[in-house]
Amino acid sequence: MHSPRDWINTFHHYLYCERQYSPVTCANHQSVLHRAWDFLSGHPGVDNWHQVTAHHLQRYLSYCYRRSLKAASIATMLSSIRCFYDYLLRHCDHLDHNPARLVSPPKQSGRPLPGPIPSIDDMNRLLKPGRGDSVEVIRNLAMFELIYSSALRVSELINIDINDIDLKTGNVIVTGKGNKTRYLPVGRQAVRAVQRYLKVRLDSTGPSQPLFVSDKDGRFTVNMIEWRLSTHARQCGLDIPLTPHRLRHASATYFLESSGDLPAVQALLGHSDIATTEIYTHLNARHLKATHLACHPRAKRRLKKG
Repeated sequence: MHSPRDWINTFHHYLYCERQYSPVTCANHQSVLHRAWDFLSGHPGVDNWHQVTAHHLQRYLSYCYRRSLKAASIATMLSSIRCFYDYLLRHCDHLDHNPARLVSPPKQSGRPLPGPIPSIDDMNRLLKPGRGDSVEVIRNLAMFELIYSSALRVSELINIDINDIDLKTGNVIVTGKGNKTRYLPVGRQAVRAVQRYLKVRLDSTGPSQPLFVSDKDGRFTVNMIEWRLSTHARQCGLDIPLTPHRLRHASATYFLESSGDLPAVQALLGHSDIATTEIYTHLNARHLKATHLACHPRAKRRLKKG
């Protein structure tokens, strides 16, 4: 029979090879399970996963809560453990039920949003061209334009190959969570920024041709993009911390405010559950109030007679 750590490793292999989860997602599941086992293995009589009970798991979640982990983080951990036990049920002869299914996740007060989003004026300042003619400046601007234009995850941006974008039609192919492919529109300003970048782009010698090539002739990392964006935002005088995720959130929010088309925003973001989109792309209170005053029959402002 496998050891507890061996089971974690085989589950990691299953997620990556059979379910085709991203390396980051697989690593997150693996990390959750290793931390859980560090705690669970300290209980008498618990030598492997099939000896863990719902009571043990509840104690572990309580332990995490006492360490000030947020309810959303604990719920995510429990979800990973549930998926792991679903896998064990199909492969471990000593297990006849999923104890994690008997444990309820902590109540959440609502999913947190990614913080304040930049205003449209802020975005115009951030994406204003003419701040330099170096390859780095032109490349950074093209990356930020593309994230904002197509509401991309930063992981999707760095994995775009040069053949994935069609600047004539204004479309880009991205691969998101669960290895799902999306065909997304690219706005005119982003098309121009990428066209300008391609004229100065350094040739990549690797087997695949990333659209955005780092100074080391390879793909960017998430941290590299985050650092470049935060640095650029400070140089532009923006007074809010800016991350690629907030650019994506801003794009989706302004798209929803203008169109009111929630399913279209869901497709843009690549959400499998529209409930996620409803939370993620909330309308701000001022816009909602203005729309209510303009459109609701019981709230419409009366026109003054001239």
